[in-house]
Amino acid sequence: ESCGFDLVVLAAGSWSAQLGALAGVNPRIRPVRGQHCRFGGGREIHHVLRYDGYCAVPSRDQITAGATLEDVGFATDTTPAAATEITGFFRRILQLSSAVTDQRAGLRPKPRRGRPVIGPLGGGVESIFVATGHYKSGVLLGPITGQVVAEWLLTGVAPRQMGLFAVAR
Repeated sequence: ESCGFDLVVLAAGSWSAQLGALAGVNPRIRPVRGQHCRFGGGREIHHVLRYDGYCAVPSRDQITAGATLEDVGFATDTTPAAATEITGFFRRILQLSSAVTDQRAGLRPKPRRGRPVIGPLGGGVESIFVATGHYKSGVLLGPITGQVVAEWLLTGVAPRQMGLFAVAR
C-alpha cells in the first residue's frame, strides 16, 4: 500500500541518512551512542550540574548522570565500562555513594559539519524537508525546529540564516 503527500518532513534522528538515501540524498548524519545512569537519591542536589562533558540532573527521588559519547554505529546496548565511567564522575564530583538503579543508552544524530540539518532535502527532491542532526541538543532544540519548519512550509519563505543549516552546505 502507498500514500501520496505534497510534503514530507524527514526528522528521523540517527536514521535520517538511511531514509534520505531512499530519496537519493544523504543528509550526512551518523549515530553516536550516549549512555546515562540513574542513582538513588535526588534530594542531595537541587539544580543541574555540568562538568567536563558530564551532566547530573536531579529529580524527586533520583539523579540521572551521564553521558558517554561513543562512536559505535547503531549499537544501543549498555556497557559495564560506561557505568564505571559515569559512576566515577558521579562519586568524584558529587561525592555521593548512591548505587546505580538504572542504565540506558540512546543514539544521538551527529551531523558531519556540527550544525543541525534543516531545510529542503535538495538534489531535485524539494518536497522533502529535513530536520535532524541536533546531536546532544535535540530535546532542547526540537520544539523551536518544529516551529521554524512549520512556518517555512506554511509560508514558503525560508527564515533568515537558514543557509547555515542547509543539507548541501
